Amino acid sequence: MNNQANSDTLNPILSEKPSAPKAILWVSILMIMLFLYQLYSQFGLLKYMLTYDAAQWNFAMVMYFFRPLIVMPVAAILFVLREKYGWVLLSGYLIYLAFNTMALLYFALKHPFEPGGRISQPLPSAPGSLFGWAIFNAGCLYFMFKKDVREIYNINPKSIVIAAGFGVLLTLSSMVG
Repeated sequence: MNNQANSDTLNPILSEKPSAPKAILWVSILMIMLFLYQLYSQFGLLKYMLTYDAAQWNFAMVMYFFRPLIVMPVAAILFVLREKYGWVLLSGYLIYLAFNTMALLYFALKHPFEPGGRISQPLPSAPGSLFGWAIFNAGCLYFMFKKDVREIYNINPKSIVIAAGFGVLLTLSSMVG
C-alpha cells in the first residue's frame, strides 16, 4: 500500500484534475519564475539606467520596467495570498500580455524579416514563438476567468471590468513614449 502511494507521487501524469487552490499556487509560482526571468534578462539595462548619468528616465522607460518588474510580482504575490486585487492585477497584466502578443504577432506576420533588408537583425520573437506565447496567455486567461477561480476571489462583474480596464491602460501605456 505504501509503495502505491509513493508511485502515485512520482507519476507525472495526473489521473484527476488538480484542485483550484493547487492550480492557483502553480500559476503564482509560474508568474514569479517569469518575473525572475524578466529581471535576469533586463538586469543589464536596469543597472545602466540606475548607475549612469547619461541614462534618461522618461515615461516610456519607467513603464518598460514597471510592468514586468513591479506589476507582475505584486500581482502574483497578492494572487497566491488569495486577495481580490491579486486576481484583478494579474488578469489585467495577462490581458496586456495578450494585446501585446497579438500586436507583435500581427507585425511579425505583416513585415517578415528579410535577409539583407533594412533591419540587420531578425525580430526578437519569431511568429512561431509568438504563437506559443499567445497560447500560453490564452490558457492563463482561461484559467483566471474560470468560475471556480472567480468564486475563490469573489470576483463580480465590476472587478472584471476593472481588470480589463487595467489591461487596456497597461497596453495604452506601452504605446506612449
